[in-house]
Amino acid sequence: MDFQFTDSENNFRNEVRDFTKKNLSTELKNKSLHYQTMYKDDVMSWHKSLFDKGWIAPSWPKTFGGCEWNPLQKYIFDYETSFLGAPRLSPFGLTMIGPVIINFGSVFQKESFLPKILSGEDGGAKVTLNLVLVLILPHLRLRQNLKMVSTLLMDKKHGLHMHTGLIIFFV
Repeated sequence: MDFQFTDSENNFRNEVRDFTKKNLSTELKNKSLHYQTMYKDDVMSWHKSLFDKGWIAPSWPKTFGGCEWNPLQKYIFDYETSFLGAPRLSPFGLTMIGPVIINFGSVFQKESFLPKILSGEDGGAKVTLNLVLVLILPHLRLRQNLKMVSTLLMDKKHGLHMHTGLIIFFV
């Protein structure tokens, strides 16, 4: 078996390297390589660079804004960006929620949620909450023993915030 990259794969590898070197800030690279705390604002600059390039969703179909890369392209991208110190993006929206909406969501959900996940406006938590409210909650309202409470989130960088969602308890 031949494990050497083809010319096309090597060209893609070089493109990924060049792009990463040009678009990944030294500060973010150092934080990533030295396992320092990164906040959303830190990672969003890298997210935006990938989004602007069209590389934010390697597994998504092109019709929904993805790259539609094959497994080897994804491997090359992950290897090269990791080697150069790029942080991992939050997988929640891009690899968990987005594909579910692509495969099972309505046209309204696809048009409403997918662009926000791609752009980074919503990493998936608000989308998940909306899906729960739209798809699941109406069925749960039939139950007599449902209790909901609003929650508070602590954020060391920005202080105290009221969460827009709900936690659902069955008692």
